[in-house]
Amino acid sequence: MTATDVWEAVNEVDGQDIGKGTRVMLEALVKDGEEMRKRMDSIEDKVNSIDKNIVELKTLIETSINRKQSGWIFLSEIIKEPKFWIYITIFTVLAFGVSLSDLKGLLSG
Repeated sequence: MTATDVWEAVNEVDGQDIGKGTRVMLEALVKDGEEMRKRMDSIEDKVNSIDKNIVELKTLIETSINRKQSGWIFLSEIIKEPKFWIYITIFTVLAFGVSLSDLKGLLSG
């Protein structure tokens, strides 16, 4: 039985056998209970909001980690390809100023 139930029961019998102090105390308990309910509802809403934000953050982090892992997998597969090393060698030689005719001579000879 809640304080509100007791308060309603007291009002039904008109509080004939209850002293004024008891009535004041019951009224205060009812008001405190109502305020506590409001505060608890507010706290529950905030906790639910925090929980939702944590789930969204977790999903975002997992997505980011998966993207990075797939990037590393892609890079490791490229490095295994011999053509990659040929192209990177050609690019490096060209970047350092070797002419195409010199490069052709290196590849054929």
